[in-house]
Amino acid sequence: MEMKKKKGYEKSIHHQATKEGEKGALCSDCHGSHEIKPADYPNSFVYKVYIFYRRVVTAIIKFIRFIKRTFMEKLLLKKG
Repeated sequence: MEMKKKKGYEKSIHHQATKEGEKGALCSDCHGSHEIKPADYPNSFVYKVYIFYRRVVTAIIKFIRFIKRTFMEKLLLKKG
């Protein structure tokens, strides 16, 4: 396993479960047993999930920024 992939797996909840003696998913459980590709490759088994979560995270970040901006504007209007 390449070092970058190994480090990514070692940070995952799957590895933590395995390390603690629980059943944890292996790379091949999601990526297939042949030709494991990064999640951001269009022909990767997990590409659709990767894109979905990337879009969700981006939307959440934008929403949080909007809330912060709106809150700060209202706070400043109250002070001014």
